[in-house]
Amino acid sequence: MNDRFAAQVRQHLLNTADERPADGQLAAVVARVAATTQRLPLVARLTWMPGRIGPFPALTVRYGLVAAALLVAALVAVLVGGGTATRSTVFEGTWLSIDPLDGSHQTLVIGGGNTPTVHFEDDLATGGACDDDVSKVYTAEGTGEIAGNLLRATFPEGGGCISRRVPMVGFFYRYRSDSDVLLDHDGVTWSRAGRPVVEASADLSLLPTGDPRFSSTIHGISIQYPASWETAPASQPWTEGLIDFGSASADVIFDPARGGGLYVAFASQPYGDLSADEWRARGIEPLCPGGGGGGAYGEWGVGGAEAFLIRCPSTEQAVFILTERRGYLLRLVVDDEEPGLSDTYNWDWLRPMLETVELRPEEAFDGLGPALPSEPVASGALPAEPMASAALPAEPFASEPVATEPVLSEPGKAELPSAEPVASLPLPTPPSEAEALPAEPVATEPPLASSP
Repeated sequence: MNDRFAAQVRQHLLNTADERPADGQLAAVVARVAATTQRLPLVARLTWMPGRIGPFPALTVRYGLVAAALLVAALVAVLVGGGTATRSTVFEGTWLSIDPLDGSHQTLVIGGGNTPTVHFEDDLATGGACDDDVSKVYTAEGTGEIAGNLLRATFPEGGGCISRRVPMVGFFYRYRSDSDVLLDHDGVTWSRAGRPVVEASADLSLLPTGDPRFSSTIHGISIQYPASWETAPASQPWTEGLIDFGSASADVIFDPARGGGLYVAFASQPYGDLSADEWRARGIEPLCPGGGGGGAYGEWGVGGAEAFLIRCPSTEQAVFILTERRGYLLRLVVDDEEPGLSDTYNWDWLRPMLETVELRPEEAFDGLGPALPSEPVASGALPAEPMASAALPAEPFASEPVATEPVLSEPGKAELPSAEPVASLPLPTPPSEAEALPAEPVATEPPLASSP
């Protein structure tokens, strides 16, 4: 050691000799050490014990205990916090499906309880509701009401993408416990999130069971109807005018206890020189004279074709079905003078019937036949006041005017299933002449297209 190094050491010792712990620093260290629990004797031995523990090598015992501890922790996590969360209803959770028309992915999020929140989303809407929007993600917020294995959803504000909201009516979802899926109003299958999403399909369990089927010999259509109802087949093609209970050109399915107070009438005709949209626009005028007081309330698939629900004061439920060369019109008429009747026979009641429709345009008869009378056949026509059905809420859509081309809504476009033909019930005795009411002539529009 030389003098220079010795001088540096002395200076270092002098500089550090004055350093002392801060006030309370030693006391804090002592307190923390005192509060630290000591390891269990066995654990302490495992960390240092060399050789063997009994007949087993010490290292093997240590690893075995670690593995056992991890296994116990995993089991506790599964049983306590890692298992499937308990649901308040079978509907609660996120459900996924594929749109059968455009292949887009649809999501349904259902909250808990018997009146859950319902969120609907289509990630690529192709209907008219989103034509003007850059984003095609269609969403709707609503609530549900659960009764057994059926959830009926209502969307008070409708649904849409960005700039427009359109009505959404008639939505329901039925739970299938055998496969843990939902089947909706269009027969589309919804799978729980995390499970494989199946292709859209129709299930006959959604449809009326045991009900008879009526097959028209004039209009090329077949439909199931309530077993207690009766039928009145058309006797001639439909060429013009409004179809109602007394029309010889309309097939009519009706409640025999009420006759013209509760019935479904339907007919079809070729477009002639008109396009499908022109034919539909022409057909609105007899249903909504003057073109006011209503609007279009939805777009669906019926029997493999596009279908449009129209609402206006004199006809609250009318469905236009458009095939390639032929148009169909179907009306539900409910006597609004009978209290509570329209609460039962509304759109929710009609839609399952539409799901049984088979369209057979190639079987339709378009011969000239007898000429339509200037007055409807007197077989129990409409009551003196226009009849209304209880379909859609008056707000917020009732004030929308009927345009030449009605506004169409987006969801629910799946093809609907059909059933095997069943013979219709015999033709009932017509009501008396005194109950007839002449149909209101349509003077402002030319007649609907006749057969070429």
